[in-house]
Amino acid sequence: MTGGLVEGAVLGAVFQEGTKPITNQISKGFQFKTTRKNLASVVHRIMPVANRVKLLNEKLDLPKEEAEKLIEELEQAKESINKYSKVPWWKCWCLPCYQGKLQSKEEKIARTTSLVTPITTARDVKETLSIVRDIS
Repeated sequence: MTGGLVEGAVLGAVFQEGTKPITNQISKGFQFKTTRKNLASVVHRIMPVANRVKLLNEKLDLPKEEAEKLIEELEQAKESINKYSKVPWWKCWCLPCYQGKLQSKEEKIARTTSLVTPITTARDVKETLSIVRDIS
């Protein structure tokens, strides 16, 4: 009797491990719409700020590359959002792949903003402090 329980437990564990990739893909498919909406929201909120920073960088003779890189990433994300906004029902099996691509773009934007923004802010503050000290 205990032999049957052990075999059942082993088979159950094997079955559960075997279905993990399938359940992961299904989960990603369900997350697609949320990820697309989140990325669209991020692009919508950050794009005007990035464009303003680019204009100010040009006006103040600061490096344009900082804002341009972020704007390029935002434009690429916007293109992907538009590309994947109307996926036909017969391509629903592609949703996990599309979700991964959108999530990757969202993470790339988050990395850029979390790394570049504090550094450029520190630079701008120190330049302002330097100008103020020179004036006084």
